[in-house]
Amino acid sequence: MTTTPHMPWQFDVRANRRTPLPETACLLTMLHARKGDRADAQTWLEKARYWNPECYLLPRAEAGLTGGEKVAQKSVERAREWRAAEGKQKTQ
Repeated sequence: MTTTPHMPWQFDVRANRRTPLPETACLLTMLHARKGDRADAQTWLEKARYWNPECYLLPRAEAGLTGGEKVAQKSVERAREWRAAEGKQKTQ
């Protein structure tokens, strides 16, 4: 699917509906920030701002970008704790 930067909507042929690009870009910003990939997160945030500066998800995406590394580290720590707990349950 091809889109041009000035079009804030993308038509999804398989679902036969329009997909809002600014909201999708904000969600991708949060995803990449959570993974710790700051460069991709910043790219998607810029696209979201370009497509719709009034997008309701922008503040959340910006907050996710500034705190993304901390969130990613906490997610890794929680996953390690969960795996350790799962290992203890299997041995009991």
